[in-house]
Amino acid sequence: MSQKPQAAQLLIEWDREWVRVHFVESSTTKEGTSLSEIDGVNGKTAILLMSRRLILQRSIALPDAQKEDVLVALKMKLADVFPIPASELAFDFIPTTERNDQGRICNVFAARNADVDEIIAICSKANIAIHQIVPAQALTIKVAEQNAVSNGIFVERFGDFVNLDVFHYGDLVSSKLVSLNLLDNEIARMKALTGDSTKMFAYNVNLDGQEQKLASPYINDYFKSGLTLDLEPEDYRSARTEAIRKTRHKNCYMLFLVGLAIAAFVGNDYSERMSEMAKQEQKYKKQTKTALTQTENDESKAKKQQPAADQLTKAFLPAQKSSDILKIVSSLLPTDTWLTGVTFERGRTIQIRGTSKSPTLVSNFVSGLTKQKRFRDVRLMYANGGDIQGIPTVQFSINAFPVGNLPILETGKKKK
Repeated sequence: MSQKPQAAQLLIEWDREWVRVHFVESSTTKEGTSLSEIDGVNGKTAILLMSRRLILQRSIALPDAQKEDVLVALKMKLADVFPIPASELAFDFIPTTERNDQGRICNVFAARNADVDEIIAICSKANIAIHQIVPAQALTIKVAEQNAVSNGIFVERFGDFVNLDVFHYGDLVSSKLVSLNLLDNEIARMKALTGDSTKMFAYNVNLDGQEQKLASPYINDYFKSGLTLDLEPEDYRSARTEAIRKTRHKNCYMLFLVGLAIAAFVGNDYSERMSEMAKQEQKYKKQTKTALTQTENDESKAKKQQPAADQLTKAFLPAQKSSDILKIVSSLLPTDTWLTGVTFERGRTIQIRGTSKSPTLVSNFVSGLTKQKRFRDVRLMYANGGDIQGIPTVQFSINAFPVGNLPILETGKKKK
């Protein structure tokens, strides 16, 4: 057995009088009175869920420690918990979130070694490899935790029997496998224990009509439970540990032999490679020297071209962007003065055109642009008077050049 539930092909819920098998790949479930009468199970890998009447269960406090250490402490306590010697039990536990002065509250499960050996023998006869052995009612504990059920009764049809799990204040207080003719009496007795507010959950069983119907048996949802416990008998666990130890010892010995062979091969090849390496080193030194000389020449040429590169950078990445120019011009615009156009090209003079109600405002605008350090050579090109619907106006045009931007030289032949 191994802790690899994700590799299982079957989930088997087993009782001496009834068996339920869930086929993982096809998501189908089959039931019968014995495992031998169910087709398609031979040669598979499986996780086994033992029937409720084959499982002993208690909630006790255990120390917070590594699982191996907790199992040692649990083995010492089993004589006080169950009426069967610990040497005759296979056991494991699920920790809860609750704590007290003695440690963490855990749900402890145990099964008789004889019962575990019986189902292992049945599976071995069918060539079924068991990966994990789990108490069936542990699935209900997970369902109750996930749905925050405090007081609840879970009723699930299992052949001619009924799986019955009862929770009171979040603890599993009773877990049984009962016959159908005893179900009503058991339900009434459990309701008296848990109270009238008890929630009812049922699969393939009709109660008083107030129960919540479950869509499938819990065995179908095993992989959602995240259960890691395993009721593996101690002699099986010891045998498995010993087999692992022997396998590791054998692997280490094989690795040692492989290492010796590799060392011999490396030693034989070392001298030849060292000789070849010396030749290659001289060759690479010469190539490196030639490459360094070429690199120095290229760096010298690059330094000579750097001023021209810097000038191109300034030309194509000017100090002032068009958005900056528009922002400054707009911020200096006087009241009752409007822009009708701002024309700019890379490396050329900016043309600012607009309309104002007064020549004084135009003069103030020119003065403000002149004082602004972002512009130079600010000139008023023209200011023409006029009127719009009887209101005196002045149309103007101003030229300026943005500081930091390189001008484009005008090229061409002069006329003689």
